[in-house]
Amino acid sequence: MEGATFLKTNLNQYKEFYLVVIGKDLYCYKDSTKEERILFHSLVHVCLLDDEQLRKEFTKEEETLYPVRLQLSDVKALTLNFKT
Repeated sequence: MEGATFLKTNLNQYKEFYLVVIGKDLYCYKDSTKEERILFHSLVHVCLLDDEQLRKEFTKEEETLYPVRLQLSDVKALTLNFKT
């Protein structure tokens, strides 16, 4: 599976990245050329969070984004936002 995802920046803006899932590994690149990797994480023992707050639709410049939150550890989570 691969495609565009949006991550929230420190300035509460959304920046587009390219997400690739290979087997049980998640890779995030700056763009679809896959030259500069910015994030890698194994998906072993990672849970999807079911949070009502996350079900709300986020708006990015007149586009609707749908969040998926991954619980990476007890204290760390990653929210990926998708257009569809």
